[in-house]
Amino acid sequence: MNRFCFWVFIAVGPVLSPKAVLAQDTLPFKDAIRNFAESREGIENYELTLTINERGRPSRATNGVVNPAVDEPVVTLEIAADQTANRRLVAEYQLQDGANQLQRLQVRTPQFSILVQNAKGSISHPSNRRMDGHFDPLAFGIAPLGDMHRGSSLHKIAEFYMEWPSLESRVMADKTVRYGEDDGQSSYLLFLDPERGYSPVRLRDRTGNKGTFNVSLKLISKNGFWLPLSAVVEEPERTRTLQFDWRSINSDIDDRFDPQKIESKYGLNLRDKRLPATITESE
Repeated sequence: MNRFCFWVFIAVGPVLSPKAVLAQDTLPFKDAIRNFAESREGIENYELTLTINERGRPSRATNGVVNPAVDEPVVTLEIAADQTANRRLVAEYQLQDGANQLQRLQVRTPQFSILVQNAKGSISHPSNRRMDGHFDPLAFGIAPLGDMHRGSSLHKIAEFYMEWPSLESRVMADKTVRYGEDDGQSSYLLFLDPERGYSPVRLRDRTGNKGTFNVSLKLISKNGFWLPLSAVVEEPERTRTLQFDWRSINSDIDDRFDPQKIESKYGLNLRDKRLPATITESE
């Protein structure tokens, strides 16, 4: 799956005057980010199905011919994450000939790692390598995906943004709070909803000549937590529509990290590359 960045949608409607904004007593940027991270701290584990539809934008070739927009195969990510035990599973499917085909499976635990590609896979010793192309869905919406693709957790990303200088804030007509400024050349504009755990609902990130990246999110309340339900992500070359299906929050998901049950669920025969335990002389 290609790396992608975020899209922002500028709120329409009357903007409160600066005097009215001050009267709202908005939180400083770093406190708002801290509140957002803390609003999801109680999520110890989750299961999620994330469906991604990607459509390329029409492009003009050097000879002037316009190439039409192209729909990419629908990608589905099946994610199981245990925050407390540092365990994570990501299965990536592509829709081919009307059926979802497993393209890649990655599992990271303190005890072992699993990597499956092209129907071939193995189980090996624990690895600290990041899981390529994947990110923490709990952090979706506050940062360009370039930051998220480093494999950082919501906690780590929030720590990074809390070190930023204070950003200008403004209460919008829909009661969201906009943080950031637009100087005409570069901008980071983040819209947070104080009534829903300071969750992000819109973001625009624009730097230099790289173009503008925008994200617009809809939220859902799940087990008392506000989480992404759907999103539209736009960047210069493509548009992606994301649908989040939160299957469970804070349930028992130990089976998702049992090697035998992983083999059974995904129809695999994993090669065990772990070395046998060393036999001591006394044995």
